[in-house]
Amino acid sequence: MTIQHQPFGNGRSIRNIYEGTLRNQAVRLQGKNDLTLEDLITIDEKDIN
Repeated sequence: MTIQHQPFGNGRSIRNIYEGTLRNQAVRLQGKNDLTLEDLITIDEKDIN
């Protein structure tokens, strides 16, 4: 019998990147007054580390 492993090993890495991106977005927006919906749903390339 052969056991086949699914390629789920990078899930934690992807989650860490996603959460880091959200933190960076929050830091970028924290000093901005009058946030719009567009500001809140847009991820800038500077947010991605």
